[in-house]
Amino acid sequence: MTTSFDSIKNIYSINQIEDLLYSLSESSRSFFPNYGLYNKISNNNQIDLIQSTELQMKIIELYEQFYKRYNDLDLNIEQQSLFSLYTNYFSKIQNYATDYGQYKIDFEILREDFDVLNEECRKINILTITTHESMIECKNEIESLLSLIKNEVKQNQ
Repeated sequence: MTTSFDSIKNIYSINQIEDLLYSLSESSRSFFPNYGLYNKISNNNQIDLIQSTELQMKIIELYEQFYKRYNDLDLNIEQQSLFSLYTNYFSKIQNYATDYGQYKIDFEILREDFDVLNEECRKINILTITTHESMIECKNEIESLLSLIKNEVKQNQ
């Protein structure tokens, strides 16, 4: 099903469209895990201070696989939304600032570029869904890791 500019205007008010576009332009949010303690442990070969081999492996996996995978996805979203969308589209369709710092949309320019903008938005949506799934995996890994840490602490008391 192809979405047209006119069908969007029939569904949403101009203010809603402006709000959606503004939200999209602000869609890139980064996650920065703290690597300090992990780097200290791994750089000084102190991972062996943790007795549980399973816990050691989970820590390494979290930092070396899950966080790095998310970081790659996050960079793709940032590049797609900031560079592709903002540079190619938002800079053309935004013409003046309102009292609230948001820009008003030039709908004639938006109409001209709608099909390409729509495709770019779909790409960002797919990347966002993939990133969200990656973050859920990270969350699950962190919860599993916390459980192992609690068990390790109990055994060493």
